Amino acid sequence: MARCKRCGTTLMVLRFQVNPIRELQIAQRRMETAGVNVKGEFLNGIERKATTSYGYYNYGYK
Repeated sequence: MARCKRCGTTLMVLRFQVNPIRELQIAQRRMETAGVNVKGEFLNGIERKATTSYGYYNYGYK
């Protein structure tokens, strides 16, 4: 934590579906207690999911 005080900007990096929100809150509180101002967070490792289902229409002819 002592090194963080010497930094111009402190950012936290979080991993999608790995770091729970409670863990983020605890880490931020510890940083604030140590006198470190966290400027922001990065959410890393987000998986992009594409639609895998396809549909078709059944047309009736007379």
